[in-house]
Amino acid sequence: MSDTNFTGMDPKSAREYLYNYLVSLKREERAMEELSRELEKWKSRVELAVSKGDEELAGKARERVVEIEERLSRMKADTEEMRLKASVMKDNLRMLYHNTEPSVDAEKLLAEMELIVGKKDSLSDEIKKMEADDILKKLKEKYGEGNKKEQ
Repeated sequence: MSDTNFTGMDPKSAREYLYNYLVSLKREERAMEELSRELEKWKSRVELAVSKGDEELAGKARERVVEIEERLSRMKADTEEMRLKASVMKDNLRMLYHNTEPSVDAEKLLAEMELIVGKKDSLSDEIKKMEADDILKKLKEKYGEGNKKEQ
């Protein structure tokens, strides 16, 4: 199994695996931030050594800057790869949940809802329809008579 494939895993285990992976990603991002701060510190040390005229010390500090930049570059690439994998895992987890969702029995659900809210009141609907028909009839008569008077 690749680290992004949840085949054979139940949703709970897959979610837990993804959670642990995201925790690792977050740790890697924090380490990268710390290394970036370290890089800035060494760059300022290079400037300080140059300003004091100590080229030997400045050279050693530059070597450290290059070393940190290389490590930081590798960490950025690794972190980006981890982000991409995390995105794929999230999609795979959604599909896993989608494929394992229980089907819904519509009739049973309707019966349960009727128990909770009661059956639909068909009498009110019929009365409302009759009222609407009556209003429509009156409007037709009113505008029908108005049209006849104008002609």
